[in-house]
Amino acid sequence: MPYTPLLPPPFLRSIKKVEPELKKAIDRAIKTILKDPKKGEYKHGDLAGKIVHRFKKAGTTYLIAYEISGKVVKLKLFGPHENFYKILKR
Repeated sequence: MPYTPLLPPPFLRSIKKVEPELKKAIDRAIKTILKDPKKGEYKHGDLAGKIVHRFKKAGTTYLIAYEISGKVVKLKLFGPHENFYKILKR
C-alpha cells in the first residue's frame, strides 16, 4: 500500500522559487521517500519525530524533512544543509 504525500504551505513555499532542474531532483527525492519513508535519518532531541532525507545536486547537499502518520508522509521543509536544522526547529 503506497504512502500519500501531504504538502503543507511552508513546504510549498520552500520549493517555490527553485530552478527547474532542482525541482526535478526534488520530485525524484519525494518519490524515493514515498517508496520507503522509514529509510530516512530519524532525528532526536528537539527534532524528535522528524525524519530527514538527503540528496545532492550540483555539489550541494539538500535535505527534505518529513513526518510519517499512518500512510501519510507530511513533508515539512526543503533546503540546503546550511542552517536547515535551525529553520526546522522554528
